[in-house]
Amino acid sequence: MEWIAGLNSTRAELRALTDEIDCGALSGAEARAVVRLADSIGRLAHWLLLLAASRIEETAEYRASGHKTTAGMIASETGCGYGPALRHVTTALAMQDLAATTRAAREGALSPRALSAIVAAAQVPPEAEARLLALARTAPLKTLEQACVGAKAEVEGEHDRRARQRGARSFRSWTGRDGMWCF
Repeated sequence: MEWIAGLNSTRAELRALTDEIDCGALSGAEARAVVRLADSIGRLAHWLLLLAASRIEETAEYRASGHKTTAGMIASETGCGYGPALRHVTTALAMQDLAATTRAAREGALSPRALSAIVAAAQVPPEAEARLLALARTAPLKTLEQACVGAKAEVEGEHDRRARQRGARSFRSWTGRDGMWCF
């Protein structure tokens, strides 16, 4: 549990820095450096969240906290919503067989969205993992996401694709907070 204390200490130091920084006094280049550093810290924090999500799923800790699923617990703990929490859990569990992607995530080389896209695509054709990781280093996110869709399509037959599309169809409706019916 010593490393949890270390995380708490790091969090406190980062929090103190946010009080001290005067963005108005930064040059454009310094502000750009802050953006890169903050993004890198966020990527590493996301990796920690995925590690914890995987362990929560393994130990069924979500039940002890009164939740039905790991995603429900993460949504409750973080306030991120069930959909994003489910993506965290799905990504965490799917990464277990992807050593190169796991290494890149641990190094902070992938944004959460890029990581999720690669993991989803690499589950279908495993040889696509290296190609997609290389693309993630150089291409814009949209290009990477399109390549991930293409990687899935390479191994999926027309019949399988139609079946998957039919299975994914759904309709959802609800009443919004303002009383408006939504779908």
